[in-house]
This record gives sequence, C-alpha cells and structure tokens, in this order.
Amino acid sequence: MSKQNQCLERFLCSQVGGEEPVTDCPVKAPLLGSGFHTSVGKESRAQTLQSGKRQIQQLGSQLQLNQHCLDTAFNFFKMVVSKHLTRGRKMEHVIAACLYLVCRTEGTPHMLLDLSDLLQVNVYILGKTFLLLARELCINAPAIELKELSLTWSQLILQRGHQ
Repeated sequence: MSKQNQCLERFLCSQVGGEEPVTDCPVKAPLLGSGFHTSVGKESRAQTLQSGKRQIQQLGSQLQLNQHCLDTAFNFFKMVVSKHLTRGRKMEHVIAACLYLVCRTEGTPHMLLDLSDLLQVNVYILGKTFLLLARELCINAPAIELKELSLTWSQLILQRGHQ
C-alpha cells in the first residue's frame, strides 16, 4: 500500500473513529463542508426571528394581547424555528398559530376565527398549522369552554350589527 493510501486511510479512520487527526501525511484530504459559509445560516435564522418578532407584535397588538402573551408567542416561534417547522409554511400562518397557542394556553377570549379574519386566511388552513405546531411542540392547548365561546360569538354579532 502506498504512503498516500495509508495516510488517506488513517485520515478517514480518524474522522469516523474519533481518533486524533492525522497531520503527518503529505496528502491533504479535503475537509468536509469547507467552502461553505456557516454564518449564512445563522444570519438567515436571526432575520427570521427578527421578522417573526415584529409580526407577532403587530398581530398581537391588533388582538390587544398583553406583553406576557406576546413574549410567550415569540418563545413558541423560536421553538418552531429551531425545529425547522417553518419550512414549507407561510410565515403569517405560523405566526398566527403561535399567537393562537398563547390564546389557548393563557385562556384569552380569542378564537382562531379572529386571526383568520385579521389575516384574510381560511380558518381551516390556520387550524391545520395550529394543530401541527401544538403536536410537534408537545403543547397541550386546553379546550375552549362553551360559556366563553358563546360570549365571544355574541360580542362578534353585536360588533358586526353596529358597523
């Protein structure tokens, strides 16, 4: 076996087996992943988080949610981003689902329909995103009580009647 082959074999074994890296070889094996900028992914993630925070603040203020609820929604959003659950989903749907998770866990009188109306998005699409996020984040969102639901509906009917 040639010196180059021995060195390459030792290099590959050191990478797989966790041994010390081989430095005395005349052959320089290419490092895996070299040439790629790892900071690009971090910058993109930071931009996603910044944009998400801004959108949570905007939509949350329209729902008149307090700062605690907005912070909790942003924490949910950070978990969603870290688990890569934003891929293939519209950002506004994910933001709305995070806010609705907070509404359910904190017991605010908001319905998914409220978010659907604000965003002009089909409520079933938001519901699908909400259920996925709740399941993947292992968040047990309590059910809405019938009393709260009837009060919210009556308020909605009264508001629309005065417009």
